[in-house]
Parts: sequence; C-alpha cells; structure tokens
Amino acid sequence: MGKKKREKQETLILIAAKNGILEMVERILELYRVAIHDVDHQKKNIVLLAVENRQPHICGLLLRKAVLKDTAFRHVDEDGNSALHLVAKLRYSGAYPFAAVQMQWELKWYQ
Repeated sequence: MGKKKREKQETLILIAAKNGILEMVERILELYRVAIHDVDHQKKNIVLLAVENRQPHICGLLLRKAVLKDTAFRHVDEDGNSALHLVAKLRYSGAYPFAAVQMQWELKWYQ
C-alpha cells in the first residue's frame, strides 16, 4: 500500500527530471506551467530531484526559462534540505578516477 501511494505522488515531470529527460521537462512546462510546483512523497520538487540525481542540464533549463525561478530554487524538502544542501551531500560516484576531476564536478554543481 505504501509503495502505491508513493508512486501515485510522482508526476511525469518529476520522473523526467530525475532521469534527465530534458525535452520532456521542457514540453511539460510549456503546456502546464503549474507543474513546476509538483513535489514527491518527500516534498522534493523538480530542482531538488534534478540536483539529487546529478542532472545539471535540467537545472540549467529551469534557470534559462526563468519559470518561477525564485520559488523553485528556494524550495526545501521534508528534511529541510535546499538544492545547495543536496549538492553538498553528493558523494563521489566512482565515475571519475582522479580527485581533480571530482573537484571540478563538485565545483560545477556549486556554481
């Protein structure tokens, strides 16, 4: 039952943001601007999910579109985490073998 309830609360735009499907996020926001306010069961919005799942191009799209940018980027989840908190919590994924490359990746997220 709990799993079904959780799945119900994940909207298409949130799934697309988590998976980095830029075209889908862009089209949904064109058709349904109010979708920017969608949150999942942990109260994470599109920005928080994009950051948490390392999808910088989704965040870039939202910054370029300026779709309620202030509201979306200032949102906090149920644990009080903002996008900046989630960036700070990102761990080395093992995709980059060198510390310098990892630092560049983290710097990109910080900016």
